[in-house]
Amino acid sequence: MKSDWFSLSASRKENPLDSKTTAVIPADSLFFSGHFPKQAVVPGIAWLALVESTLARAKPTSIISSLRRVRFRSLIESGTTVQVQLKPSEKNPTTDF
Repeated sequence: MKSDWFSLSASRKENPLDSKTTAVIPADSLFFSGHFPKQAVVPGIAWLALVESTLARAKPTSIISSLRRVRFRSLIESGTTVQVQLKPSEKNPTTDF
């Protein structure tokens, strides 16, 4: 999947519900437009777009209805490659990730 914001490589499925995708965020991505111009980092909402795209590949009919306990543990700088991994919850493995 290629957008003006990022590109996703082929997804890998560890099991039927667990999905891992590699995202490449080019240095000229629109994510960086006006966001910390002296040190370009991907904003939190952009992380969520990456998660949504990964979910759409893993379960195309799924939608995100809520987010809980979202934590951003590191900064993504321009030109970075990241992995997005969705893991099912133990409580509701078919609906919660």
